[in-house]
Amino acid sequence: RRLRMWGASDYGFSSSDSPNFTITLQGSNDNVTWTDLGSTVVADANGVMAEVTATTLAPYAYHRAHVVSSGGAYAFKLAEIQFFEVAAGYSSGQSYDLAADCYSFFSKLPASTSTLSTTGAIYWYTNVADLFDGDGVNALYSADPGSTFAVDFGAGNATKVTRWEIDFLNSTAMVEWSPAGSHRHWRLRCTDALENSSSTTAAWAVEYSDDAGTWVQVATLTAAGINSITREMRLYEPGNGVLVSSAVLAAASTPVEARLVLLHQPMETVTLNTDLIAEVSRDDGTSWTAVTLAAEGAFDATTTILSGTADLSAQPTGTAMRWRVRTLNSRCQRLHGVWIQWR
Repeated sequence: RRLRMWGASDYGFSSSDSPNFTITLQGSNDNVTWTDLGSTVVADANGVMAEVTATTLAPYAYHRAHVVSSGGAYAFKLAEIQFFEVAAGYSSGQSYDLAADCYSFFSKLPASTSTLSTTGAIYWYTNVADLFDGDGVNALYSADPGSTFAVDFGAGNATKVTRWEIDFLNSTAMVEWSPAGSHRHWRLRCTDALENSSSTTAAWAVEYSDDAGTWVQVATLTAAGINSITREMRLYEPGNGVLVSSAVLAAASTPVEARLVLLHQPMETVTLNTDLIAEVSRDDGTSWTAVTLAAEGAFDATTTILSGTADLSAQPTGTAMRWRVRTLNSRCQRLHGVWIQWR
């Protein structure tokens, strides 16, 4: 499902002999014929990390990384390589929050749809687009207090940003917040001496504005124990059309009805069965039947218990049970757990 590769910390992939590499994740069932599953182009740098995500969930007996140099490299230096499988079910457009023990549904905002700018003393980067280009290459060394990275989505394109991430050399910092409405301008404002040789923390204020003049803070992003280089920044809005699905659960006989119970945390107003869709399949995901969800009460101060049933009699006969949960209409919400029963 995913491939990650790291170049040497002091050489990168090629000691800068090649300006960039195309890295392709490939799959094969006979170790002879290979199918491209996904690729990325990465610029070489010390300690560079490349990540490739497969665009298909089809299984293969063999996997490999195919590397092509843009020219000049006589050797390829690899510090580490990792392959990731789909362990249980599948998902897209969301992230698992380990600390909160939940799935958060987000969609990454493309930098190409916005105007990027900076203010203040910011050092060692060619332009602000380097921080949002997704290539994982070192882009920023230090920023003084008061410096900003601003994103302008343009007139008439107010956007509901609810998550901001920063990739440092050896860690990633992330902050989420309850939706504060849709706004044209969003920015990070440095609130301490960021990423100089003596710094072990980085702190940013997340702010929005409708006129680029009056700013309102909605969150603080702080990272500890970081190294002195920032690679990338990413902005997210509430996800639309994203999903989480279970692995196959075997039924002893063909079920005619299924019941789901969800632990759901709405971070803004969510209309059940419109903004949040739950479905069940008895034929391994070929056919799906919607569950009519209803609120059953509070699980805790922020989480609600939802439940509902689905009549499976119209689906093809089968015993390979799956559930899936989808989000629509870009509503900010979290999923903490799913329980399924059938008869």
